[in-house]
Parts: sequence; structure tokens; C-alpha cells
Amino acid sequence: MISSYTAAEMRSMMQKVVLEGTARRAFLDGYSAGGKTGTGQKVDPATGAYSKTKYNATFAGFAPLNNPQVVVAVILDSPVGPHQGGQVSAPVFRRIAQQVLEYLHVPHDLPLSPKNQLLYAKMRDQDLEEGTPDHPGEPLETAEIDGDSSDTAKPQSVAQALPPATAGGNGEVVQAAMREPVSDKPPTHADQTKMPASPSEAPATLPNTGTVVLDVEQGGIEVPSFIGKTVRGAVEAAQDAGLELEPVGSGVARQQSPAAGTHVAAGSRVTVQFGR
Repeated sequence: MISSYTAAEMRSMMQKVVLEGTARRAFLDGYSAGGKTGTGQKVDPATGAYSKTKYNATFAGFAPLNNPQVVVAVILDSPVGPHQGGQVSAPVFRRIAQQVLEYLHVPHDLPLSPKNQLLYAKMRDQDLEEGTPDHPGEPLETAEIDGDSSDTAKPQSVAQALPPATAGGNGEVVQAAMREPVSDKPPTHADQTKMPASPSEAPATLPNTGTVVLDVEQGGIEVPSFIGKTVRGAVEAAQDAGLELEPVGSGVARQQSPAAGTHVAAGSRVTVQFGR
């Protein structure tokens, strides 16, 4: 039996393991979490000594931090390649805990990253019916809806629903501008076959072969400023921007590299120095 003060201190330390320590790969979206990694050498039965190649990689964690609803212990026996708990077991915890918490409809205690807010909202609105068969690996299906409302919508694969590749004559590459807002209305047949060659002009007919170049983002992602943010705030800001944060120290952010305003590729690592 431990005191409430000791329990609170333990929770705080285990949260730092996820935020700043060896289990940063266990970070959950929308939920606080705490836990502890472990890497143990196995005994070699041939020598009776600790093996230098066989390990037990572990991570035990819980979430949400102040009102735990799930506890997950991941134990990997003799993993091949990377063998530390934070490298191989923490990501397994993240995948399991994230899905279980959402399945149980546990309220989020942290803001969701913008890219997942709409996804989780739709998941909650559409509960799976009992007995619904799962077919992993099959292509997604979408409905092609013609202007005539009397026709029955026919399912087709995503690949079939996409318009043919856009190209000019003699193999000329055409820039496809993806700038139209997403609509909640079902696409019409005309919408599915329309892909503008430029913001102001669309080709009359679409060739069946060619190359499509999507100009999605110019110059990469702009690195935001993390100065003055806490570790938690910086981690969330980095995730929102599509970057990976490498925190150093504790307290509030004092320096960062690359500097704010720099354009980098998606998923790039940003090192932030924290201090008090």
C-alpha cells in the first residue's frame, strides 16, 4: 500500500518516460499515458551466463493517466534486430491502446491532432454491427452514383473510381491542381471524370495513358516555433505539423533546430532544447 502522494509521483515519472524518455514511441493521440520500458538479457543455457544476443523487450503502460481504463503489457521474447523495449514494444502498446480506448469510447483527455479529429468523429457515428464480416486486404469500395436517381448505386474499387491519368499529347505531363474543397455530397458521374489540367481550363477529353503530377505542397512543411512551449505542447504541435520532435531536457523550449520558418520534408525530425 502506497500513499496517494507517492502514487501521483509515480504517475508523473511514468508519464515522463512516454514524453521525454525511452518510450516516446508509445505516445497516444488524444490520451495521456504512462509506462516503463524494459530490456533484459536472457540466460544462455549453453553457458549459464547472460546472452549477448537474446533479450526480452518489454513495455508496460496505462491510459489515460489520471483515470486509467486500460493497462497493456507487451513482452517480446528474443526479438530479431532492434531489441530494446522502447524500440519494439512501445509501438505495439501504442497501436493496441489507441484502438482499445477508441473502441471503448473512453473520453479524450487531450486534444486530438487535427488530421484525426474527423476520422474519430466518423468512427463514433458508425458503430459496427454484430456479425459484420471483416475482409482484410480487400480493396475499398465506393458507390458510383449517376444523375438518374432510379439507378442502383454499384460498388466499385477505388482504383476503378479514379479518373484516367491526365496527360497532354505526345506524353506531355500535365499538372493536376488539387485545390477544390472537399464536399460531403456524393460525387456525380461528371465529378468523377473531371480533372482540370489547370485552375482555369480543363481538357475536353482525357487520354487513357500518361502521367499525373500532383502539386500538393510547395517547399515542404514549414517548421513552427516551439519556443516557450512545454514538452507536451511542443510534442502536440510537432504532431499537428507532421514532424517528429526530439526533446532535450525539461521545462520550456529555449532553442530549436531547424529554426522556425524553415521548410522541411514531412516526417522530418526537429530537435528542441528545453530548460527552466
